[in-house]
Amino acid sequence: MLGDQDPEQPEELTQDVADQFAALGVVVGDDQISGEVEFEVWDVNWDAFTAFRKIGTQWRWVSTMSGMFRVGIDWAGARTLLDLAGIDVVAILDSLAIMESAVVEAGFERAAR
Repeated sequence: MLGDQDPEQPEELTQDVADQFAALGVVVGDDQISGEVEFEVWDVNWDAFTAFRKIGTQWRWVSTMSGMFRVGIDWAGARTLLDLAGIDVVAILDSLAIMESAVVEAGFERAAR
């Protein structure tokens, strides 16, 4: 995925990617689709950021009457992926936990609206 290896390259959510999400049943708002979405990641956070992206498939979800919610990362699965990628988990664990907490909180805030 663009941006994984090169911090100078922006991430983007194109219409093609949004269509792929739609095929999976994930709704992407028109306001989220653009040719380019840029954000800055400080060098000190780059390793944690790329590790967090690598474990993006390791979320634990719960289903309620209100919808599906991320409740945290499956750390056993995440650890396996990070070990296979040769990433020192101990060095970035605090940063990963902060990002995990922010994603979970944002999901609950979004659901409360």
